[in-house]
Formats: sequence, C-alpha cells, structure tokens
Amino acid sequence: MKAEKQVINQPGSGHWSEARMLDHLYGLDTPADLNERHLAECPDCAPRWTALTARRAKIVAGAYAAREDRLRAQRAAIFDRIERPSRRGLWSLVPAAATALLLVTGVALQTPAPAPQPQTVAVVSQSDRELFREVAALMEEDVPRATDPFNSLFETSNSLEVQ
Repeated sequence: MKAEKQVINQPGSGHWSEARMLDHLYGLDTPADLNERHLAECPDCAPRWTALTARRAKIVAGAYAAREDRLRAQRAAIFDRIERPSRRGLWSLVPAAATALLLVTGVALQTPAPAPQPQTVAVVSQSDRELFREVAALMEEDVPRATDPFNSLFETSNSLEVQ
C-alpha cells in the first residue's frame, strides 16, 4: 500500500496528489499534465476526490448553519433588549447632574473677583513755612508735648472744683 501512495503522489505518474486536488478544489491553477477526466475515471483518484469534495461541502454547510444560528441568536437578543423596560430610573440623572455641578463650579471659580474701586484719601497739605514754624516751636519748648497730659493731672484749676 505504501508503494501505491508513492506512485499516486509522484509528479510524473498521472495521478493527482492531495496537494494538487486541494489546489483544484479551491480553483488554483491545474498543471497541463493532469486533467479533470482522470479525477472522475481513475479508481485511485476518484474516491479521494469524492471524499475531499464531500468533506468540503460538509464544512461549508456547517459554517452556514452556525452562521445562521448565531444571527438568529443575535436577533433574538436584540428584540429582548428592545422589549425590556429600562431599570435606570433616577440613577440615569446622576451623571448629568454631577456634570452640571462641576460645570457651574468651574465657571464660578474661573470668574475673576471684581476689582476694588480706588478710594481717595483726603490729605491735609501744609505749606513748607507752616511746617518749619511748627518744628521751630517744638524745639523752643523746654518740656516735650508728650508730657502735657501727665502735667495736667497736677494743675489746679477752678473749673474742676465742686462748688
């Protein structure tokens, strides 16, 4: 039997190898020395060719059946989801409320504080002569002005006496 397989798979024997049959099954180039009539009439090649085409047909049919089943299951799941009421309720509003709160907070923090209005302060202006006179008067005094409140405690005045 090994001798037959070797003869079948040899390129010059006139028989089709498994690789050549697969190439022909999937529409790839067929060499000129191999013809299709040989596949149908040869007692060695015909059963292998028939088994190979039957196996491909079974695989293709199974793939289509699996595809149909998967599409049917997807369609049923979609219709179930459409018909089922939503359970979200008020929880669906939480992300929107949180986003709005963050937006308002961000705008409030980004708004600059109003600039303070400049206030005018009244400054008493004195001329240089008045300033020099006051400085000269302070220098002529023997007792500093800071002691006036203390000295007034010891002065006797008639205005403070009770009559």
